[in-house]
Amino acid sequence: MFKNNKRGLIDVAIYLTVFIIILLTTLKLPFYIDIPGGVIDIGDRISIDKEIYSGSLNMTYVRSINATPITYLFANFKPNWDVKRKSEENGTSTEKEAEFRDEIGKNSSEDCAIITSFNYSNKKYTINDKKIYVTYILKEAKTNLKVGDVIKKIDDFDINSKNDIKEYINSKKENDKVSITVINNNKEYNREAKIIKIDNKLYIGVVFDIDYDLTYSPKIDFNFKENEKGPSGGLMLAISIYSKINNIDITHNRKISGTGTIDEYGNVGEIGGVKYKLAGAEKNKMDVFLVPNGDNYKEAIKEKEKNKYNIKIYGVDTFEEALKKLEE
Repeated sequence: MFKNNKRGLIDVAIYLTVFIIILLTTLKLPFYIDIPGGVIDIGDRISIDKEIYSGSLNMTYVRSINATPITYLFANFKPNWDVKRKSEENGTSTEKEAEFRDEIGKNSSEDCAIITSFNYSNKKYTINDKKIYVTYILKEAKTNLKVGDVIKKIDDFDINSKNDIKEYINSKKENDKVSITVINNNKEYNREAKIIKIDNKLYIGVVFDIDYDLTYSPKIDFNFKENEKGPSGGLMLAISIYSKINNIDITHNRKISGTGTIDEYGNVGEIGGVKYKLAGAEKNKMDVFLVPNGDNYKEAIKEKEKNKYNIKIYGVDTFEEALKKLEE
């Protein structure tokens, strides 16, 4: 009888231990953790005609994981592991909206990389159509716009680019109301928005992205994985496409990495997660890290000095400047 009771207590202890381990490793907390990411060799993701690199061109990324009790505790002792409360995000979106935003961002990034590299190479392409989508709505926004709306007009002003939106909004005053004509699911709607001011700049509180319909040659096949979405790889895509369609080895035996959005005019835009991307580039022994000028560049230099990284960092504002930096 004593042996049976002892065995029963041991069984209970085992079950309890297993339960606690499962709880510590699977219970999702209202936090996520940003950690150093890695690099993606673009040569493995796009195919044109030729593979001519003596080195490599690489996109960088951030890893973000849902916090569990065990990872939350671990993050307090691990450098470059940062815990963020999910409610601290500066906007709200459902999982479906987030997937839509990432997909449009990826498509726009690929299209702008093609346009930029073809423009700089004096090669022909045709823009058959483009749609300016609402992809994100800030908490501060005072509007009934919806993610997925395609912007056609603001008041009576035709919208053909994100620049058109910016110029029109800047012609208004804070708290002015504007009427916005949109298409959603093939139906036309009239939305409204109030002009808001953030950091002394005027907005309607939403993020836009453009989906293009292009015709061009040579054919470019993109082979990104399902989880490899977003716009921050645009600069590196443009450099890779330019290098291949012109048969130029811009790597010169170097492992080149970088981050930054690209628009159809070749402007490089800022991104988030610089320190995690830089840490991933350093970990993978990259020789060069390209980053948007401004706050992104300052953050990268600060991280390099703090962690004594060996990687060379170049801040750039445009696609043309990035090419010049690499040729230097």
